[in-house]
Amino acid sequence: MRKSEIRPRLSGAKKTNHEYFNNDENRVLVIGDIHAPFDLDGYLDHCKETYERYNCNKVVFIGDVIDNH
Repeated sequence: MRKSEIRPRLSGAKKTNHEYFNNDENRVLVIGDIHAPFDLDGYLDHCKETYERYNCNKVVFIGDVIDNH
């Protein structure tokens, strides 16, 4: 049974969202060191735009998110 067949009562936008987030395809956005609050101006906006542009469904941070210095 395919994942899209598990929820037969879904329709419209809910069905589209369900299929989008539950398919087997991995579109991963990899984000390097943010070091908030000392991040570069516009870096987080760039990450958000990239996430939307490539229809990512997973995010992986490979560095420091917060700088406690």
